[in-house]
Amino acid sequence: MYLIDWNESVLEASIGGRVTLAEARVFVDEVMRELTQHPVTPTSFILDYSSAVKVDPGVLEAFHVLTGYARVRGSARNVVVPRDESELQALVTLNLQEVLEGQQEYRLAS
Repeated sequence: MYLIDWNESVLEASIGGRVTLAEARVFVDEVMRELTQHPVTPTSFILDYSSAVKVDPGVLEAFHVLTGYARVRGSARNVVVPRDESELQALVTLNLQEVLEGQQEYRLAS
């Protein structure tokens, strides 16, 4: 189950439940289509998968491609909301340069 919604010039995309690689690919394709076809250039892109119960292998790589595509389509800042603190720490470590430059932000769901 997923939701894609524009809030002014911010594109928010959320996915939850058990996320298979096949579902992630459909989700990524839909978000990319939205980024390509919408007349507004996003100032920010929010990817929230904090409500995902299980994430299959390959899904996080697909999400990484999606955030890169959002940046190419004009997003000045990507915000990723992972499932837990250990995942947050791993993502910050992997993308430290983007975090330091303010292009990428990771936060836990409130």
